[in-house]
Amino acid sequence: MSHTHFAPRFRLAWVAWAIGFGLLLWPAAASAHTGDASAWPGAPVSSPSTVFLPMISRQRLPPTADLIERARERGEINAETALIYKVFAVFGDARLPPRLRGDDRDVLDSNAVAEATQRFETLTPATRQTVVPFLIPPVYAGSWYDQRVHGASATAATAQPTDHISDRCNEVAQNLLIPLETDHFVVWFPPNDNSFWQRALAISTNLETRIYPILTDLLRVPLSDAGLGCNPSDDRLDVYMVYDPLPGRESALAMVSTYPGKGCKAAPTYMQVLKQGSSETNTVAHEFMHMLQYAYNPAAGCYDSWWMESTANWAIDYFETMDGQPGAQSEQRYAKSYLESALLWLDDTTGIREYGAYLWPFYLSHYTGS
Repeated sequence: MSHTHFAPRFRLAWVAWAIGFGLLLWPAAASAHTGDASAWPGAPVSSPSTVFLPMISRQRLPPTADLIERARERGEINAETALIYKVFAVFGDARLPPRLRGDDRDVLDSNAVAEATQRFETLTPATRQTVVPFLIPPVYAGSWYDQRVHGASATAATAQPTDHISDRCNEVAQNLLIPLETDHFVVWFPPNDNSFWQRALAISTNLETRIYPILTDLLRVPLSDAGLGCNPSDDRLDVYMVYDPLPGRESALAMVSTYPGKGCKAAPTYMQVLKQGSSETNTVAHEFMHMLQYAYNPAAGCYDSWWMESTANWAIDYFETMDGQPGAQSEQRYAKSYLESALLWLDDTTGIREYGAYLWPFYLSHYTGS
């Protein structure tokens, strides 16, 4: 990224600010001058002028993940604690310190669970014990969701330390989630809840008949999870819908996780839908793109976060364009997060900027045909 024109832009910004501020104060200055003249004999009486001052609003907090990372950089917490707190943030766990709770209203998803799953074998026993309920699919006894729904009675399943995540995927919890099956997906949702049934049916239909054919035709099919531990179905892709993990607070809408021991590339995945956003179809299109990304085997390590998120958000635009049905185009709301900090590097991930970086693949696809 070139910074050649930064100084002229900076000077122009100050000139524009000075002009604006001068125009803002002009009515006050004119009023003051007229007031002095009104003391003269025979001078006309001037009407009072109104000065409109700019509104000062409270600045939004950074996202929770940013606050946690800053605390780690300051040495207040170590890397493992930071990872634990990022996992807590996704699920609204009360053990997250309030001072590290940020503004997550525009956070679409999180890679904290995927990262913890990939790093699990290198974590300390205490950290493994803390995070493992969040790293198994929510349908299993002892999972974070089982504990959230069934309370203390579900804790016994996680009472003993474990060296492997799969050790905890022993039993599907009864009456916790039920499956809705299609050719390529199994969508799990809470029973006896008509609103969830309707949402599950919509997600299942849109994934199967619209999102899957469009994005797999562009790229490839996700990797099969047949025969893997922590997989309650067969080789079809599992999507878990759960009750709001953080009622009354904003947090991630959904996320994709890899299976235990599969690393961060060429890995089968599963999806969790945590909240209902403005467009659930767009949300699962974004997440399904992550499932496709994990199916590839990049040459150098894992994919960068900015590229994963920017292309997943661009996938919403591609899906909406190819689908031919007017939709929410929910990716557009994130453009501002990139444009308001356009002088930063393309791969900067401050705040939610990586979602707005979809403008780069958007440009490539719409204006170069790439």
